[in-house]
Amino acid sequence: MTDTTLDHEPSGRRGGSNVPIEIRVKAMTDELARGRARYLSATITDFVQYRGAWWILDRELWFVVDDEELIVSLNSASEMMADASIRGKSSRHA
Repeated sequence: MTDTTLDHEPSGRRGGSNVPIEIRVKAMTDELARGRARYLSATITDFVQYRGAWWILDRELWFVVDDEELIVSLNSASEMMADASIRGKSSRHA
């Protein structure tokens, strides 16, 4: 089945869900530009949160992260960076 919004034919689906397990770089770049995906941070761009999952970049493809420990670490890092960003913005406006 072709997922035209991702501009590729996924090789499989994650856990029977609607989330593909891999996405081409161009397709993810398009999703980032549309605001449908976001990098872990402005400087950490090898991880992306998209469609309720974390993704890792490997040359020409993004792969869904399925390691539970890594997912927990990414979620924690994302929360810490968001908190730091909010604190930084509020201190600049004070």
